[in-house]
Amino acid sequence: MGKRRARPTSTPTSETAAPAGPEPSATRTVRGREHVALRAILAVGSTLVAVTRTTLRWSAPRVVAAAAASGRALRAATRLASRHRASVLAVGVRLAFWGALLLWATTAIDVLGGETLDVEVALRHFGLGALVCAFAVVLAVARHVRWASWAVGSLHGASATVLYLLAHA
Repeated sequence: MGKRRARPTSTPTSETAAPAGPEPSATRTVRGREHVALRAILAVGSTLVAVTRTTLRWSAPRVVAAAAASGRALRAATRLASRHRASVLAVGVRLAFWGALLLWATTAIDVLGGETLDVEVALRHFGLGALVCAFAVVLAVARHVRWASWAVGSLHGASATVLYLLAHA
């Protein structure tokens, strides 16, 4: 075992030396700007969190109370409708009938008045009116409402047929 040899050390020259990097003052300026930007982002974020927390603390009890009140109102309306089922059905059938009649009148006025109305849209309106009248015929208890719904439904069907034949002739 002999003596260890000392390794030769080479001193870096200016040609082989690694670049020293940016000047320390420039580094501090860039890092300082990043720090300021980060502080600003954190300040905005913490403000948003605080505002959200305050808003939720204020609104959460009110939203819960409103939901409870609407639930109670819905339950009361359901009880009322179940007690007066026949009356609710009669009113609904009559509203459907008058809605179908209004739909036929407005669509017929648009078609006969010469306004620019798409034939497909008018046919859909007549079909929807006929469908509503069919439901009214099936669900109505009063005989006069069934007959009137049948008449308006037939009017819808006849109007749709005439319009289709005129459009495709």
